[in-house]
Amino acid sequence: MDNFSKLTTTILESTSDEKFIEFIKTRQSGAKRIQEAATAKGGPATLTAHHFKAKHKPYTQALEKVYVKDRENFYKNRANDCLKKIQRWEKLSQKEFQEVMGEFEVWGELYIKSAK
Repeated sequence: MDNFSKLTTTILESTSDEKFIEFIKTRQSGAKRIQEAATAKGGPATLTAHHFKAKHKPYTQALEKVYVKDRENFYKNRANDCLKKIQRWEKLSQKEFQEVMGEFEVWGELYIKSAK
């Protein structure tokens, strides 16, 4: 690969990474807004608040892995960890179920988005 091709590839990857970072931050911000609204509402909406609050940590971890060469495997492994917990869903409390599902959604969507 010549220098021009290497530079072009690096620029495209950089732009792609920046768009991916923006995607993650937008999704994280949206989850926080929903969590805050559900918390304020209270009652049954508290489960929704747990679901969306659980997304904060995975989004933060995902941002730390954006520039890792094989980030897709990290995201996929995290999703599979959640899937193992989901397989015993009938033993989880409602709160635990919502938290695991929130995390699973983050890792799954980021894996799918990143692998494109």
